[in-house]
Amino acid sequence: MEVKSVKYTNLKNKIHSGKVRDIYNIDDDKLLFVATDRISAFDVIMNEVVPQKGIILNNLSSFWFDFFKDTKSHFISKAEDYDFSDTPYEKIKDKEILKRSTVVKKAERINIECVVRGYITGSAWNEYKSTNSINYKKIEQKLSALTPDSSRFWKYTDYELGKSPDPFDKQFLRNWLNEENWDKTPPPPKLPENVIKNTLKRYLDIYEIITNDNLEL
Repeated sequence: MEVKSVKYTNLKNKIHSGKVRDIYNIDDDKLLFVATDRISAFDVIMNEVVPQKGIILNNLSSFWFDFFKDTKSHFISKAEDYDFSDTPYEKIKDKEILKRSTVVKKAERINIECVVRGYITGSAWNEYKSTNSINYKKIEQKLSALTPDSSRFWKYTDYELGKSPDPFDKQFLRNWLNEENWDKTPPPPKLPENVIKNTLKRYLDIYEIITNDNLEL
């Protein structure tokens, strides 16, 4: 069976193309986000794609939006479930794009980058152990929503002090690139097929572990 991939999209009303996602204007208050199969590392887009990665990311995003459905968000629905009548995309029939797309509400962006780590130490740890707070702010237990593109996580059984565990996320790709004689600027080295397949496997594994669902690609 042919494995289809989406590296670039070319619909009407494109307003931005990032490292992975393409964004389109639907109307005055809605956007279409397309998670392509592009993959980047060290802020450089690889020449090769990871086929069907965008489908995994789109379904994982949908899972988390449903998980937090009681919290107000910009999420409307997966594109597969949205009625595009009377929009520029009412005749869109490309299932490969629909499977990778999400419809969201427009919102004013707040330019904040937050880096989350799995460990806290020092006085912050002492305060948290004592009061479940950090800097006098109550911290909920069992936080964070994980995606293979933005997190560092491993199997608990693989963890060993002083050893780097086998990662589920695309750190696997970064590790391979670090072993290459590459200066982290374009053009990137060619990705071998086994690196692409192993990267995809990690995306699929973490999806199935988090959602307890088998995704049929």
